[in-house]
Amino acid sequence: MIDTDSELEVPAEPEGLLGSGPEEDVQAAEAEQAAALRRCKSLKRRAFFVRTVALLCACSLSIGSH
Repeated sequence: MIDTDSELEVPAEPEGLLGSGPEEDVQAAEAEQAAALRRCKSLKRRAFFVRTVALLCACSLSIGSH
């Protein structure tokens, strides 16, 4: 007789669905996190630039009005 409990624990395909193994899943997740971090840094740099330009414009307008 076959032990049905042990059969349920073993996947039919050791590589997972569509041939992607656990190592590939981890690498894909790490690559996605790195891309998100780059986007975040890019947005922060852009926000700093816009704020700096806005401050310079406000200063020049206040000096020009006096």
